[in-house]
Amino acid sequence: MECYYRDYRISTVYGRVDAELTQELVAFWLRNGALPNASRARQRAPQVVLVARNSEGRIVGVTTVYVAAPKGRGRYYIYRMFIQPTDRIYGMMISMVLSTRDYLQHLRTENKPCGLVHVSENRKLMRPGTRRLYEKHGYYCIGQTRRGFDVWISDFD
Repeated sequence: MECYYRDYRISTVYGRVDAELTQELVAFWLRNGALPNASRARQRAPQVVLVARNSEGRIVGVTTVYVAAPKGRGRYYIYRMFIQPTDRIYGMMISMVLSTRDYLQHLRTENKPCGLVHVSENRKLMRPGTRRLYEKHGYYCIGQTRRGFDVWISDFD
């Protein structure tokens, strides 16, 4: 799947992250201080679902998932996203959230997780307007983490 959001090309790469893309991802995360070291970045690379690139073809944002079983629930994809600060434009975040969810919801895989869990580790994403936006798109809040971040779930049909 490939789509565009304004001048950004967003591509699905889940399950197809090769050595060349891994190098790009490592450089992206380290350049932005998003991950502490190259080893951690290489470990996360296979978890990438979407890659957003600017008009020059440079990676500016990614979504990642891993599978876990939150307390008292079934297996879910645990969602993370990082968009570099210079490219955080209005609407891009929700576009990437929904594109990731839609891709994973329609992915045919054995022992498929029940849905997507998203922890809002950015306080700006806990504002009333953003909460309404999540609810509008079928997410529901199940509480907060120990650190006070909202935990949102979207169950697959």
